[in-house]
Amino acid sequence: VSQLNRYVKTLLEKDASLSRILVAGEISSFKLHPSGHLYFALKDNESQVSCVMFKNQASSLQFRPENGLQVVVRARASLFERSGGFQLYISDMNVLGKGDLHLAFEQLKARLEKEGWFDAANKRPLPVLPRRIGVITSSSGAVIRDILHVLGRRFPNFRLVLHPVPVQGPGAAQAIAQAIRNMNEWRLADVLIVGRGGGSMEDLWAFNEEPVARAVHDSVIPVISAVGHETDFTICDFVADYRAPTPSAAAEVAMPAKADVLDRISGYEQRLRKSVYYRLDTAHARLERARSARVLVDPLELVNRRQMVVDMLSQRLTAAERG
Repeated sequence: VSQLNRYVKTLLEKDASLSRILVAGEISSFKLHPSGHLYFALKDNESQVSCVMFKNQASSLQFRPENGLQVVVRARASLFERSGGFQLYISDMNVLGKGDLHLAFEQLKARLEKEGWFDAANKRPLPVLPRRIGVITSSSGAVIRDILHVLGRRFPNFRLVLHPVPVQGPGAAQAIAQAIRNMNEWRLADVLIVGRGGGSMEDLWAFNEEPVARAVHDSVIPVISAVGHETDFTICDFVADYRAPTPSAAAEVAMPAKADVLDRISGYEQRLRKSVYYRLDTAHARLERARSARVLVDPLELVNRRQMVVDMLSQRLTAAERG
């Protein structure tokens, strides 16, 4: 049996047509092994074939394979000698229809929403007048220039702490997540703006990855998400405490206009002044009423009245002794 299986395996692997094939089908009997390998079957209306995707290849997938998913795989056909089973060894997998990134976005969004990460009750309030604004973005892009311009116009003596990070490409999500953790650990800001300029879904993908979502969710400092343009939505937007349609809008949300603050302070000052004057007028009226009271005009009158009562009681006591 071993010789037979080994011979059939050799025949299959010598066939150039079977060494690199594309196969479309529906995932069935999916199992993620503790080793990280993926085991499942691909099926159509008439047949199915066993498949395995090793951990090294599976770790590069953007989405999570699941039963019922229509995919196309790149694979080689061979025989597993021990069981004598014909199977495909998969090197790459893509989703049919929407595509890998759209599916990965929908899967993560659905899972985090189910766990309550998007609930309004978990959103932290933004500070009214932050002492320091933290910005996590690229140091060379237009985003930081736009934010500086808006803040300088609204509140010229603002304080900003920039934590530069790559905003796309390999490792960007991990760098953004670490920057958020650093800002929290070192208490560098009262509010954080996390974002980048517009782009394709691939360009914005770092802000759709779970490490960034988890860092935003765990942040003690309130987070404003400002990723892409007004029509772009990322997982970071849903988890953050506030979603700004653009980085410039994020700056406007983070810092009020100085003129508005001064107007508000002036209003408080007027209300405080009126309140103090009202209290003074009330106290003065009470004092005038007190000054006109009989006990203050002629304080001895009360003493005399009490003395008259004492005299009357004394006379009654003397009369009672005689009787």
